[in-house]
Amino acid sequence: RSTDLTLFVHNDSEIENISRKIDRRFPALRVVTKSEIRSTYEALFGYRGGLFMFGLLISLLAFLILAWQKATGISAEARREIGILKAIGWDISDVLILKFWEGLSISLTATLVGLTVAFIHVFLWEAPLIKPFMVGWSIIYPNFKLLPVIEVGSVALILVLAVVPYIAATIIPSWKAAVTDPSEVMHA
Repeated sequence: RSTDLTLFVHNDSEIENISRKIDRRFPALRVVTKSEIRSTYEALFGYRGGLFMFGLLISLLAFLILAWQKATGISAEARREIGILKAIGWDISDVLILKFWEGLSISLTATLVGLTVAFIHVFLWEAPLIKPFMVGWSIIYPNFKLLPVIEVGSVALILVLAVVPYIAATIIPSWKAAVTDPSEVMHA
């Protein structure tokens, strides 16, 4: 029994002829020529790789814009909230602890929901949104089922890259508002 066979044909002009003969004689086999493999891989690593790189860059840019917007300012409502907390006796450390837990819960929830949705999309639904871009019309595309593999290191890296910047972007403006006089913050 064998799964793959390779034939070397010395006369390049006979490759298509021999491939048709094999296909007619053994219809259950799939005949793939070297030129078909080459064109498939060129397409795979050409526009598909560029498409995913473009999507990754857009996602990264959106995340950076969100983090920058969050880190550079705090809304008037959040400033008033911090001013009220300070006016009723909260210390700066109490406000920062509150904002830390608030940022942690929001970012952790969002990241875990994203990971769960990605897991369901890829492993339960077999990635209907990205699979056509990955395999497309490929003549050498075999049927396969993705098996779930969860690496703790990868999940930890995703959590660190998503949670830590968001917490920092939450605490820094909150600290700026917390060190300001409560009356000044509430009137601004």
